[in-house]
Amino acid sequence: MTAAYKYSGLVKRAGALLKRYGQMATVQRDVTTPDPAAPWKQTTTMETATVVAVAEDYRGAGLAFGFAPGVTILDGDKRVTCSVGNLTWDPAPPQRIELAGTLYRIIRLEQRLAPGGIPIAYVLQVRGAPA
Repeated sequence: MTAAYKYSGLVKRAGALLKRYGQMATVQRDVTTPDPAAPWKQTTTMETATVVAVAEDYRGAGLAFGFAPGVTILDGDKRVTCSVGNLTWDPAPPQRIELAGTLYRIIRLEQRLAPGGIPIAYVLQVRGAPA
């Protein structure tokens, strides 16, 4: 019989590395809830989660600009690796992430690092949010 691997140590290690080289960031998403008494009326609230993130320019990371199947990378786009933090959801468009006081739109979830189904980190493509 094979024992299940415990990923808690790996999650802690990934978090420690991101904390050492990264910065605090906030992932934001809008959550719409219908009024039980009047379901056609909805309330939208912003839900936030705190993560530690490392941002790099695609150009600085040696990644190509242009097109890949289904993906467009523009000048100014960043690749953000972030910890799970207190996220209870996977970050994805049209959510946002705030890094160093600048708000970015999440363009795509590039990679979800989750061995054994346990999320460890996320790699995101982000773009400056319009004013």
